[in-house]
Amino acid sequence: MLSTSLAVWSAVAAALLTVQAVLLALAPRLLLFLASSPANALSPLELFLAQHLAIFL
Repeated sequence: MLSTSLAVWSAVAAALLTVQAVLLALAPRLLLFLASSPANALSPLELFLAQHLAIFL
């Protein structure tokens, strides 16, 4: 029982970390966005899209 739940937790943790690693590898600008202030992180196009797409939400 303990080894089964430990294996499940290990697999889930590994899967989540893998998904996060792939996401940051494919979109490194996301890491820059998370690490810096919002005013510096967005390009003019990204700022425009963020402002105008937020209207639809």
